[in-house]
Amino acid sequence: MIRRTAACGFAAAMLLFLTLPAAAHEERALHALTVLDAVEPEVAGLEVRVVHLGGPALAVRNESGQMLTVLTGAGDPFLRIGPGGTWMNASSRAAYRSINPDGDYVPPNVHSGKPRWVLVSKETAWTWFDSRLVLSKKSSTWAVWMRLGGRDLLTRGSFESLHGHGHFESSLDDPGINGLEMRLAEGPIPALFVRNETGQVLLVNGRAGEPMLRIGPDGVDANLRSPSYYTSAAQTIARVPPTADAGATPKWESVSTQPVWAWLEYRASVAPELQQRDELGNKRSTVLEWQSPMKLGDRPLDVGGKVQWLPPSTGSIPARTDVDLTPWWILTALVVGLGLVFSSARRNAAIT
Repeated sequence: MIRRTAACGFAAAMLLFLTLPAAAHEERALHALTVLDAVEPEVAGLEVRVVHLGGPALAVRNESGQMLTVLTGAGDPFLRIGPGGTWMNASSRAAYRSINPDGDYVPPNVHSGKPRWVLVSKETAWTWFDSRLVLSKKSSTWAVWMRLGGRDLLTRGSFESLHGHGHFESSLDDPGINGLEMRLAEGPIPALFVRNETGQVLLVNGRAGEPMLRIGPDGVDANLRSPSYYTSAAQTIARVPPTADAGATPKWESVSTQPVWAWLEYRASVAPELQQRDELGNKRSTVLEWQSPMKLGDRPLDVGGKVQWLPPSTGSIPARTDVDLTPWWILTALVVGLGLVFSSARRNAAIT
């Protein structure tokens, strides 16, 4: 009964975020990148990465065969990743804060006490926002203590000035349709987030031009014949089954009752042959213009943007302040995109 109650409470919190209207945009300047320096001691089968998803986050995959417990700054457990999946402590305020980079939502009835562990994923991988990874004036380093089996584990890192590194910046040209919200999250492979409250169905095509997703009043349908669905739009990157065929008649299946979804937009990623930084020069330039074919009702949509090269600088390039952190798309990133973010981070170079 306790497990069921805790699970319902956690699910309710997630639904609250999904149904919140878009709030006023909060501007956050990205002055530095959070970097991982070491995991001490090193453990075979344990992979830890820092990813940037609106705010810095920790991505962990634990295939060590032992349970990994993540501790708060006060030493209390709030997350477990290991055999059987991932659990969050529904009695921990840190657990709720970890789904929002601003850490500004905790249900009023949550009080510290005996841990109530809720299964949130059957995967041995999880990504969460952690305030300890955010640059502050008080420290130039960060640390997160964990416990693996019966031994302590220290994950530590530091911050590197964004202006001291050349990097790529992706942007989205919003089609400007009332009720249709779109956001693009930076990453080695950017993620595109959509909320469609227009009353019409938004058809999203895959990389081969095949129908991939339908997002509309009844929620989200996925085309199980679309190879792109498995490699970029499912909740985790999966092997493409032999039944998938971009040229086949679509086979639609409901995957959500909410008109919100996210997927990795490979068309907005910079190909390796364009990432020769010694050849990109010291001037800001556009290295890629991309498009993601869609249709709203019977109306074709030109959804796209560009990727720019921002060379190393000592301050001539202003820090970005247009990172949109409205709650609905941040939670969407966690609910339908965290597996994607981690998988893409494993297989690609870091952002800088």
